[in-house]
Amino acid sequence: MRWPLCFALVLPVLGLAGPSIDEVLSQLPPPEASYLTAEQLADPHFHAKDGEGSCEVLPPEQGAGGPTYRFTVNRKFDNLWDAGFGWSTPKGTGPLKDDILLVTFEARSVAQDKGAKGSIRAVLRRTVQPFNLALGETCNFSKQWQRFNLAATPEADLAGDGMLLTFNLGSMAQQIEVRDVRVLNFGKSVLWAPFLKTIGASRWRSGRRIVGTPLTPGMLWEMTAFADLAPTPPDFSPAGAWQATYAIFSCHGYLAFGNEDRGVLRLARIPQDDGTFVLKATQQVGLEDAMSQLTEATIRCRNDALATPISWTLKSQFFGADGKAIPDLTTEDRKELPKDAGLATGDWCLFEAVQRLTGTMPPTFTLLEGMDLAKTGQQLVDRGEETYQIGKEKRTFHRYDQLGHGVLPINYWLDGKGRLQVVVTLNRAYILDPEAETKYEEFAKDLAVRHERAEQRRQAEEE
Repeated sequence: MRWPLCFALVLPVLGLAGPSIDEVLSQLPPPEASYLTAEQLADPHFHAKDGEGSCEVLPPEQGAGGPTYRFTVNRKFDNLWDAGFGWSTPKGTGPLKDDILLVTFEARSVAQDKGAKGSIRAVLRRTVQPFNLALGETCNFSKQWQRFNLAATPEADLAGDGMLLTFNLGSMAQQIEVRDVRVLNFGKSVLWAPFLKTIGASRWRSGRRIVGTPLTPGMLWEMTAFADLAPTPPDFSPAGAWQATYAIFSCHGYLAFGNEDRGVLRLARIPQDDGTFVLKATQQVGLEDAMSQLTEATIRCRNDALATPISWTLKSQFFGADGKAIPDLTTEDRKELPKDAGLATGDWCLFEAVQRLTGTMPPTFTLLEGMDLAKTGQQLVDRGEETYQIGKEKRTFHRYDQLGHGVLPINYWLDGKGRLQVVVTLNRAYILDPEAETKYEEFAKDLAVRHERAEQRRQAEEE
């Protein structure tokens, strides 16, 4: 069983105050292994090419675990590994493939020069070739003690030939101190993305672990696409009047890197006196160069198994970095479903329809993709119940799949009250989230900042 981690924000110690290592560890399950013994820690196995360096082992400082090491490196070396220290484990001892490890230590510069810096390249690998690197991260620091929590996960078993942890110091002449070095193996009892968040590790550096499986509610939670799903009101009725807001989450392919809430979808179901209903859909998506697209649809639907559209208006607008609509890219249409169209629905209509499905699935139908492009030969498949770990508990969902010609599969997950919680198609997920508007606003601001910086670089290059 994987341990559901606490989502408290842990700040990397880069000049910022953050929780102690003991506070961080209190949010994690007990490690399955700790690889550095007191006997090993007493001898850091320092080396420096041509004798251009030294090591002194100091008594433990009050409140610090293990000894403090003072290293002096006299010059910069051609290779980082020409000076450094570290430890290895004996054959048969070490992490297995996909185990999750925490390499943690504190470091500071003690050189007399004003503004002196220190730099360590932390490496964790197999002791013999092929090395199967599990960690390679550079840690820079100043004269204040700084805690570094580094996440590592091997792509092959390292136990057979033993594991090597080395701290390379050859990047500069430096005098530094290092203390409280630990290597803890949590096995597979934790989830990678929440683990990074809990220990405060950099997602830019450590988050490039490939997802490797289709997106599901459980995987999206593991990726921290959401902390929890919105609870369904007790009086919710799929056939009544309701509103729903979905965050549009885009997966870059990694568990914890490059994933973004790129948009927001708002849906409103409004029952009509004649037994039909109106479905209003408003979708905003952030694009590159700080552009965005706004799509608005008002769809009159039959109250049948497919929420068949009768007539609809559809407006699409693109906005530039200045927030103004681009007239040449604006389209607006008013359409009706032809009487000879047969069974048909729209992609947003299915968001509504799956919440009312019971028993037998509707026959093959035509999908109006974007309420415009007809894709024939579509079907809905009832996958039944599926259970996923969400936070500290397991949740049961009912899943439907849409399959057919010329479209990517679309997966729908509903909670026990019939409310649509998650929709996935390839790398895009729609997640029911009352905070979706706020998340999109934050993303749009970030896009604007990125665009401004890119423009500044472009202007500087032209000058």
